[in-house]
Amino acid sequence: MVHKPQALSFEAAACLPCAGVTALQALRDNAGLRAGQRVLINGAAGGVGTMAVQIAKSLGASVTGVCGSSSVELVRSLGADSVIDYSMQDFARGLEPFDVVLDLVGNRTLRSLRRAAGHDGVVVVATGPSGKWIGPLRLIAEAKVKGRFVSQRLETLMANVISTDLDYLAQLCLSGALTPIVERTFPLAETATAMSLLETGHVHGKVVIDVATSTWKPAPLTRGRQRARNSSDSASVCQSEDSFENGKVLLEIALLYWLYARSGPSALKIIGAGPVLRKVRISSRAHRAKRTSLFTAQR
Repeated sequence: MVHKPQALSFEAAACLPCAGVTALQALRDNAGLRAGQRVLINGAAGGVGTMAVQIAKSLGASVTGVCGSSSVELVRSLGADSVIDYSMQDFARGLEPFDVVLDLVGNRTLRSLRRAAGHDGVVVVATGPSGKWIGPLRLIAEAKVKGRFVSQRLETLMANVISTDLDYLAQLCLSGALTPIVERTFPLAETATAMSLLETGHVHGKVVIDVATSTWKPAPLTRGRQRARNSSDSASVCQSEDSFENGKVLLEIALLYWLYARSGPSALKIIGAGPVLRKVRISSRAHRAKRTSLFTAQR
């Protein structure tokens, strides 16, 4: 967590922890992009892609962006040296090999991505095609395995938000080298509409949820929760720790549900979800036991 510069809007700042950090770490850390190198970005008009184009230019690279017809001018305005309309041209054929290929879409095979890269080039895979069994994990797993046997370096992307990277991105924004692209801002009550827009796969830049203007109000405290709020400091600390642990468990449940919805039950077996599910059951029992002892002590 870092301080937001006053000159940076809240909407722009909201784009940095996820999309900005992902683009930065993919190019700088995973690919090791250097000044003078040629990089191809598949999905250059999306949330991460629009960041990646600008960050690659700030690193001194020559950038080729791949996008749809409606996004060509946007990607060019971000500083891309050349733009490929995927409906008109196949970036994996007939072009000079690239030093770095960054795939942010997952709509191409690993073979075609490798074909676009040079003999000693780097391919960074951020996602994969949706599938019946393991969905985007298939392409990522393929890159992990084949990377051991080919001359090219095949990297998979797992971004990690750290404060130094957020500071770096904020400074890029203040210098004018990076401008987060926000297609639309929704109030919290219209989150479902925002997600539906994202699912079309044709969003230019990011979609932002504005919590500040929301009319949502928290539900009133129940009698039991009111007792907990009025309890001793030690009990409050205990409850805070419970909330934190339960929050982590809920996040894990949400991730597992997403994977189940995208790839089916077999995916949970492949990634070994058993320990997480056991943790959920243990946490639930522990939470009920703590609540019982807490309210008994208050009485």
